[in-house]
Amino acid sequence: LLLFRLVVLVTAMMCALGAAAAEAYANYTSSNTTLTFYYDNQRSSRTGTTYNLNTGTNYPAWYSDSTNANVTKVVFNSSFSNARPTTTRYWFDAMANLQSITGMQYLNTSSVREMFAMFRGCSSLTSVDVSGFNTANVTNMYAMFRNCSSLTSVDLGNFNTANVTDMCAMFYGCSAMTSLNVSNFNTAKVTTMNTMFRDCSSLTSLDLSSFNTASVTNMGWMFMSCYNLASLDMSSFNTANVTNMSGMFYACNKLTSLDLSNFNTAKVTNMIQMFYACSGLTSLDVSSFNTASVTSMGTMFYGCRNLTTIYAGSGWSTNAVTSSTDMFKNCTSLVGGQGTTYDANHVDKTYAHIDGGTSNPGYFTARHQRRRPGECGRRDSVDPDCPQQHARGPLGCRPEWRQQCQRGRRDRPYSAGTE
Repeated sequence: LLLFRLVVLVTAMMCALGAAAAEAYANYTSSNTTLTFYYDNQRSSRTGTTYNLNTGTNYPAWYSDSTNANVTKVVFNSSFSNARPTTTRYWFDAMANLQSITGMQYLNTSSVREMFAMFRGCSSLTSVDVSGFNTANVTNMYAMFRNCSSLTSVDLGNFNTANVTDMCAMFYGCSAMTSLNVSNFNTAKVTTMNTMFRDCSSLTSLDLSSFNTASVTNMGWMFMSCYNLASLDMSSFNTANVTNMSGMFYACNKLTSLDLSNFNTAKVTNMIQMFYACSGLTSLDVSSFNTASVTSMGTMFYGCRNLTTIYAGSGWSTNAVTSSTDMFKNCTSLVGGQGTTYDANHVDKTYAHIDGGTSNPGYFTARHQRRRPGECGRRDSVDPDCPQQHARGPLGCRPEWRQQCQRGRRDRPYSAGTE
């Protein structure tokens, strides 16, 4: 009888163990510095430290106790394919020593709404496979790959971004990334793109033709320090709701031209450092700009040393501007539409208007304004391509006038109006 009772008890215990509910958890083993994700009922038998998955906007426990700093490998066990996490927020954040993630196919993201800072700071990670991610329900991708400075590429071809509202700093600091395909991105609901591509210093091109920016309010520092970006097509951009364009093209010194003709800046209040150190630009057309609401223009064109012409239109105004310190500092090649040359004593908003000549000097040129053929600004140096010897500084005769200079056509009447 005693033996029978013992058998019944053991059987009951085994049934209870077998019936224990499976749960999603992570397990860290210090011996191999590996963080493994499971979905089973064997948590109590695992060696090492086990953690609950985080929920909402909370940090995961392996971040809170600083275990993340020691992780070199992440593994998704096949059992985890049955888990349905609702957030991957901060999962690999600040894992600077993380070198590999395996079993990513077992991470089912169909219920995930937050990918906030998911891989942020994974500076040793050279590749990551997110090609199988289901992002249909994701609303937040803030800083998702920020400072993944060793990633050279990432396959985002299957990303469904239809519900994403935040792409701020998404690729910020991906300094080794030589290519980035975001042509499939649906950005209709995105409201913030500030610092999205900041410090992507190895990118040479970027296709943004699919971008719908009608809901975006913040584009500050969006392309800052994209040093090798040689061209940028923003013809699809709708900027009607943007209020912040500060530092947008900061130090994009490989750009030789920018087409901003479709920019609606009626709601913009901040343009500080917008074109700072864009030393590759020789001319810039901001004639579509309405700056009536802008209050900050400090160092807006600072260091654009090869910029000779800024075209402006009737919407340009500095009446609301309260901050314009060093707006044109070191724009040493700049010449206004009627010949006003750069003056180191006037680098704030004082000359930030269409040139009115000696009576009202300015650094801007009316969009259809033209100089008298042969008048190329200062006459203190010689350009061999300009037979009239009316060159302006080290850059020589401005390209748009050179043909007329070479023909020696000084007989056409000068007009400050339309051509």
